[in-house]
Amino acid sequence: MKNLFKTVSKMKRTPFLLMFWGVKFAFYVLLIAFFAYKYNQWTAGSYENGMLIIKLVQVAFSLFVQFILGGIILDCYMARK
Repeated sequence: MKNLFKTVSKMKRTPFLLMFWGVKFAFYVLLIAFFAYKYNQWTAGSYENGMLIIKLVQVAFSLFVQFILGGIILDCYMARK
């Protein structure tokens, strides 16, 4: 864990903010999917709505991974310059 904190402390500000706000955005998309799932259960929604909610969860996870990897790649690029 010390190694992780040491590595993050060496990061530039821009990639760190990209990762921070991107993960926060992905979490909010996942939160919307959770509330949509609960609403779908409450109203006895259709199968198609359930599939759309699953797609929304996939989008949230994809955003999470893209922002993390994008921040790491941007940090490597900025450190190289």
